[in-house]
Amino acid sequence: MLTETVVSTILQASITGAGLIIAIYALITPVMHKIFEERVKLHDKKMKEFDKLKKKIDAESSKKKDFKRLTTLANEIKETKMFPRYLGVGVLIVFICYMFAATFALYRLTVSQPTTTFVLECWMLLFFGFSMIGFLIVGMYTIFDVYRAMRGEFEKVKKEKEEVEKVSKTLTKKFGVDAILKKSEEK
Repeated sequence: MLTETVVSTILQASITGAGLIIAIYALITPVMHKIFEERVKLHDKKMKEFDKLKKKIDAESSKKKDFKRLTTLANEIKETKMFPRYLGVGVLIVFICYMFAATFALYRLTVSQPTTTFVLECWMLLFFGFSMIGFLIVGMYTIFDVYRAMRGEFEKVKKEKEEVEKVSKTLTKKFGVDAILKKSEEK
């Protein structure tokens, strides 16, 4: 039998977890277009590799390595979803588990019958455990998607910076530093 302190702690943690799982939407919404963009780029990259490998393999080709890679690419393309499943079903399941754990904890604090108390505690701990594991999974996927989107944005900025430096070097060699400085001062 759990103490009231443990039950109230589970109640607080469940309510906080439910709020945090909803906050994932608020935090991820500003970068969703970048996440979708990265998913589309990844899908396109895999499709190009798949098409290239498909053309390479003809009816007479018997390289097991190429066929294995082609199969792997086909499976990866199928698994690449445009809308992350963890943001739909995953968040919903975790939220519901947190709410059930909170409901059972609240009910457990109001009921004092020993037979009912044991059953409530079992259900409360079960839902709380599932919600914690689900929160871990949803959190990891979210972190991975946000990281991939930020990495893609960083690579884009890095390429733009390299392009500007390249153009700057070309102009410096062609016109000299003094001419470029005069033009920038005139603006």
